[in-house]
Amino acid sequence: MGSRVLGLVRDQLTFAVLGASALSSAFLFAFALPNLFRRLLGEGALTSAMMPVLANTLKDGGKDAAFALLNRVLSRAGAVLLAIAAAGILLSIAGAEIFRGDYRLFWSGAFSAILFPYIILICLAAVFCGALNTLGIFGIPSVGPMLLNAAMIASLAVGWLFWGQENIYTTLLLCGGVLVGGAAQLFLPLFYLRSKGWRFKADFSSSAELSELMRLFTPALLGASIIQINLMISKFLANSINDTALPGLYIADRLVELPLGIFTFAIITVYFPKLSKLGADNSPKTYMAEYRRGLISMAAVTVPAAAGLIALSEDIIAVLFEWGAFGGADVAMCAPILSISAMGIPVFSLAAFATKGFHSCKDTKTPVKVSVVSFALNVALSFGLMGPFGARGLAAAGVLSALVPATVLSEVFRRRKGSSGAWKELLKCVFAAVAMYCALIVAKDITALLVHGKALAFLNCALLIPAGAGIYALALKILAFEQMDDLVKLFIRR
Repeated sequence: MGSRVLGLVRDQLTFAVLGASALSSAFLFAFALPNLFRRLLGEGALTSAMMPVLANTLKDGGKDAAFALLNRVLSRAGAVLLAIAAAGILLSIAGAEIFRGDYRLFWSGAFSAILFPYIILICLAAVFCGALNTLGIFGIPSVGPMLLNAAMIASLAVGWLFWGQENIYTTLLLCGGVLVGGAAQLFLPLFYLRSKGWRFKADFSSSAELSELMRLFTPALLGASIIQINLMISKFLANSINDTALPGLYIADRLVELPLGIFTFAIITVYFPKLSKLGADNSPKTYMAEYRRGLISMAAVTVPAAAGLIALSEDIIAVLFEWGAFGGADVAMCAPILSISAMGIPVFSLAAFATKGFHSCKDTKTPVKVSVVSFALNVALSFGLMGPFGARGLAAAGVLSALVPATVLSEVFRRRKGSSGAWKELLKCVFAAVAMYCALIVAKDITALLVHGKALAFLNCALLIPAGAGIYALALKILAFEQMDDLVKLFIRR
């Protein structure tokens, strides 16, 4: 929650200072490149492959064996990341020179050269956090993104005070804030892991556990690469349309990631080590009971989140981002993109949870095969829809292509492990969310009679968001939703 709130503050300042401009577009594109590798090598394929093996090693050989495996992973990851960062810096400098005549593309390359070292910091931090999660420690790893956001917020505030809006020096200072925040993200879990007895020792030797990890890592990397290349294609195409397309997509993505980050990824973060352990213990009944519980809990928050964002898209964007250089026209441009992107929240969540289900069973190949189809569909739809619909078409392409892994992976998992029996509870979430959406639309028409402009947006967010949550909860209660107590506890804990 703290990370997402600070992330929103960071983005509010970013667009208030830089606006939906060529500079903000260039920075967002450059920042996406190291994040691509973070999701590939850090939080994606590497930790997905490492955590089940590390859990088994911890169970069979204790901490010493687990820490020895961790050192082998860190030694290899560090060497690879240094090479990638060096190559990325050189290619970014070359790209800046090639596009020197285009302001937006030139600074996209220049900012990328500055930010590429961030991949070393953030990917190694993700490995440390994965190790801590395997040890049952979740609090310290969750603080890291807050430190990054705090550093970026500080750099934006200083830049605004000294140089004002839409200034290149402010943007360069923001790049520096990313590197400072990345260093903080790395050293916090590193020092905490040291307090648990770990000591780093460069180790490039092989072991049976490392061989198993690499066997899982290779297909997982391919699958994660397909997903992340999908996202980068959308960003590249948006950056090529105009100055506002990429900022519009970015704002939509950030608001979509708010419920994903607070609930979906939090649920996955807790359930993945648990499912990995149950898979290692060969407890199929307990495994499916936990899988069902996690799936229903996730749907109970993502389905209404999607409905609420669609209903109140323009009001939410106006309240959060209509400040400084970001005006009413920018709000109107972003609102339909957000409405389309929000439809994908339950879809993305289902695909992510099903993928982790396969990974917990040490099957990283099946998600790869499905991702190939999703990738091809996204590319085709992106090129087909961006012409007539611009950024809205790219958002729609992302949602439509995500339906493939969500549907196929869930069905294959059901055939292998048996039905979770969750569909009745999932339908209750859908019906309750539809009731909430209809109530919000009617209420918006009433509030529009009272006030206008930005005051209306504030009123709708202040009154209708809690009212919508209350209507949704009441509808679930009427429908006798079986995990009502779990849902209440989840919100209290979050």
